[in-house]
Amino acid sequence: MKNQPSQPAILWHLAHYVQLPEDNHWLSPREQEVLSGLRFEKRRNDWRLGRWTAKNALRGYFPENLSPADIEIIAAEDGAPEVFLGGQPAPCVISLSHSGGRGFCVVAGEGIALGCDVEMLEPRPEIFREDYFTPEEQRQVAALSAEEQTLGMNLVWSAKESALKALREGLRRDTRSVSVDFRYDPRPETWHPLLVTVQQEARRFYGWWRVENDVVLTVVTGTSPLPLISCTDIKRS
Repeated sequence: MKNQPSQPAILWHLAHYVQLPEDNHWLSPREQEVLSGLRFEKRRNDWRLGRWTAKNALRGYFPENLSPADIEIIAAEDGAPEVFLGGQPAPCVISLSHSGGRGFCVVAGEGIALGCDVEMLEPRPEIFREDYFTPEEQRQVAALSAEEQTLGMNLVWSAKESALKALREGLRRDTRSVSVDFRYDPRPETWHPLLVTVQQEARRFYGWWRVENDVVLTVVTGTSPLPLISCTDIKRS
């Protein structure tokens, strides 16, 4: 049996597309039906990567010796992923994301508002910042050096996506309705704090960000800050 993280905590997992199985035996019948309805190859590949990443994160979260096929992830009506074990809702919440051939997933106990996102560290035009960022976010990013601005812009965008997922609204809401506050830190592979404020509801999400090679990861939660534990730190016995 695996040693689970002490609760409450957030378990995270980052995967690469090269780890994906070639076949689909690890998908449930309902999941295979969803996959068959996706017309475009890129969408199919991204969807498979997200599910594979999430199932491996969930195998680390639950103490049972589960196989990927034992775990089913179905989108709710609002698009948020929901987990089923044996056809029944599982006592957890997840958020998942994919970008540039990376899949990212976080898992926590049920009832927790949770969101995550992964973004490639690639340049974005200034008009992007003007269209989607609040004035304060624009000032934060503009204060960075030219090299640092690539990280800053992708970090702010990623944190917005994470918060909108935690709200279960996604990009249906104006991205300027959530405001990200972060402190730049050049250290890679280290979690750094951030704060997201939902202006309309005056609600706060506590968050973290981290650089892994050529991507930035963000996680937010509606509760007080929780410890982040990597799947690689969950020991099997």
